[in-house]
Amino acid sequence: MRILIAESNELIGTLIQSILEKTGHHTYLARDGIEAFRMLNLEHYDLVITEVLLPYYTGLEVLHYINNQEHKPKTIVLSSVQNLDTVYKAYQLNADSYLTKPFNPDRLPQEIEKLDFELADQLDIDSSIIVNEQHLNEEAIQKILKISRYLIHRIPMPELGLFQSLTDNDLWFKLVLIFCMTNGEELPRHLKDNEFEYNKFKYSLSLDVLTDKKKEAERYIAKILDDFHVTSFPDRQAGKINELLNNSMVVDKRSFVLLDGIEPTLMAAQEIRNLLIYRAPSFNFRTASEYMVETGLSVDVIGLDFNAVNVLQKHLRMNIANHKFENNREIYESVEQNLRDACAQIGIPLAYFHRMLDFTRKDTISFILNDLFQ
Repeated sequence: MRILIAESNELIGTLIQSILEKTGHHTYLARDGIEAFRMLNLEHYDLVITEVLLPYYTGLEVLHYINNQEHKPKTIVLSSVQNLDTVYKAYQLNADSYLTKPFNPDRLPQEIEKLDFELADQLDIDSSIIVNEQHLNEEAIQKILKISRYLIHRIPMPELGLFQSLTDNDLWFKLVLIFCMTNGEELPRHLKDNEFEYNKFKYSLSLDVLTDKKKEAERYIAKILDDFHVTSFPDRQAGKINELLNNSMVVDKRSFVLLDGIEPTLMAAQEIRNLLIYRAPSFNFRTASEYMVETGLSVDVIGLDFNAVNVLQKHLRMNIANHKFENNREIYESVEQNLRDACAQIGIPLAYFHRMLDFTRKDTISFILNDLFQ
């Protein structure tokens, strides 16, 4: 494996090189952010290991740079920074792992082996769907409780009934956000942190603008997604959004009608989700659930994708080996019900656990349990 190490401390950098080269990897050392950018621009690497506190450009900026490249190596942050906000930002930027210094020399090769295994597992597209022992044991429930107590003031509780106060354009844009990104991508930092740019992006994809574009809407949407660097697949995502725009059960003329006739106080969460999927076949169980949480249609659903299932398997010992989990009703609803029961025991709505999984993507749960609660 070709590994780029971005580390300003030469002693630590050469130590990491020595550890990894003994296990057969080829390593390359960058001593600051500029050198890391230059090397990433010239060569492809399978893995990047970066410190956060690099000179000139930080490790977080290195992650941001990688996210905007066509070739995306796996990434490990190896840092003395143990601030939870920094860890969160690293995982928002799709870091695959966050290890803290001082570190056990044996830990790094083990982490790389795990990442290598996860990649191979993702590529096994012929895997059959198998579910065993989906029920959470008491230990898993206590872990959820521990994490939720720690994060309760850091994550806003989903707002039930929010959709009633939102405009058609707001409801449409929340739908667009779910469909404009793919493969675990998130809204880029330059939009999250810049209100003017975010509002400009939101207006560019508003119902008022898109319904005026008519036949050229798909090409226009692809250009907007590309111009704002939102996704690696602007054409593919533009096709999905345009499909929603031209679906009369989603948008009728200039009106957003997807939620017409839906009465959350009279309908069960699964009934609402089934209706959304019927009206907009682009939805699967995950995306429909996410939309329900984001608009306040229900707090009794959870958005589960491949990354979320990995967290459940690794940290809560749920044995779920599957392919296309998001589209399998029986498996999805079975796992969801077990999580619902667990959340009920500790007094939090399922949608809040959805937010927790979103906040604690990939290995942040491990960081909280292993590093902050010892």
